[in-house]
Amino acid sequence: MQSTRKQILEILKERGQATVGELVQELTERHGPIASVTVRYHLDVLRDDGLVEVTRVKRREGPGRPRYVYTLTDRAADYFPENYRALLDHLLRLLEAHFPKEELVGMMESLGRAMANQAGIRPDAPIEERLRIAVEFLAKHGYKAHWDVGEWGFALHITHCPYHHLAGSHDELCIMDTNLIAALLHTTPQKLHRITEGDAHCAYLIEDDAA
Repeated sequence: MQSTRKQILEILKERGQATVGELVQELTERHGPIASVTVRYHLDVLRDDGLVEVTRVKRREGPGRPRYVYTLTDRAADYFPENYRALLDHLLRLLEAHFPKEELVGMMESLGRAMANQAGIRPDAPIEERLRIAVEFLAKHGYKAHWDVGEWGFALHITHCPYHHLAGSHDELCIMDTNLIAALLHTTPQKLHRITEGDAHCAYLIEDDAA
């Protein structure tokens, strides 16, 4: 993320809320002068990304433009360091030490299918509808995904995985993802690309079994 926008998120996290003027003052104290129009531009980007919202309006004494107060959305919490990665890594290592590989793989496959059940995608829905709902569901769970139709048919692209920092050392996470996608779309995806193998993103060829 662009450094100024990251700093704006940090300021809003510390203060709880702030106006453009307050953000300008804080950023100026940290790194030198910055124009209010620049801050407004970054706020617009953050709002488009769903990370910042206007919660209420502070009206000035007397005439003049109202001042908008900005706060973080729940989604912005993902941009602040937590101990989840270390905790998940420790938990997976513990499971790997206590369960045979086949049993652990079975657990992750079941977990992927259980997650997919929350989406409620009908197996008889058109493939385009299944893909659309799947992408929306994945976005709510920390993934960035989109689908398209190419020479070989439908493809699902995942450009960000919430577990990508750990997937290289815990392949069971990729197994969970594959089963999640299979259960969401009610079909067996064919892997085209994998981030853990050096590709820029993960991609799956999706065949419409219902067809």
